[in-house]
Amino acid sequence: GEGMFRKDPQTIAEWSPANVENCWQLQRSIISDIWDNLKPGGLLIYSTCTFNAHEDEENVAWILEEYGAELLPVPTEEAWNITGSLIGNPLKTASDFPVYRFIPGKTRGEGLFMAVIRKRGEDENLQKEIALDPSNAVAEARKRLRILSYGVKEGIQKGKTIIPDHTLALSITGDTSIYPNIEVDYSTAISYLRHEAITLSSEASRGIVLLTYKHHKLGFAKNLGNRANNLYPQEWRIKSGYIPNEVVVITETDKQ
Repeated sequence: GEGMFRKDPQTIAEWSPANVENCWQLQRSIISDIWDNLKPGGLLIYSTCTFNAHEDEENVAWILEEYGAELLPVPTEEAWNITGSLIGNPLKTASDFPVYRFIPGKTRGEGLFMAVIRKRGEDENLQKEIALDPSNAVAEARKRLRILSYGVKEGIQKGKTIIPDHTLALSITGDTSIYPNIEVDYSTAISYLRHEAITLSSEASRGIVLLTYKHHKLGFAKNLGNRANNLYPQEWRIKSGYIPNEVVVITETDKQ
């Protein structure tokens, strides 16, 4: 898709009208293969990294007609500058056709298309409001899933220091009030998320601190003064070599 052009120049060489036609048909084939696996009342997020209407609006219209599905609106902010359908409603009806285009230069990112589609019908299981006993939830899940981690952990003790678990930093219910919040800039935030060495300001509290960027929790670090030990999980680190140097949000005011 065109949304990959800047990141991967090889995709430019692979683009052709014939490949557009192939992708258009391939996507319909994929939907046909997986539709029966979607429960009645279930949601399908249809998203592409291309800009052409064949793969975007026209394929969404095909899904609605072929399977009697329902297109759902998604709450968005005007400041995001999201664009709707470029061809109106391809079904030629008076109803709304809520699809969402993230066009480079208007919205952040490389460009994508998204629509939320609901399979009509009601799932009987969705009508039952029976809560699973929390004490049995993990045991039941283990019967069907390979569970790598679950729940919010306080941390582990190393010597006289308790190293808080990363899940505690991200939990909306866990209590992190004992850890000083340190607001960091964009460059430091990216370095932290890449599990690189970081240095905090001389005024920052010593010991275990909770790093935030624009008041969003990133995770814990142990500030030693001259440096800070990065406690971000190694397996979660950003591996991509592409990191934007600056985040730019384009608004309607900027374009005038």
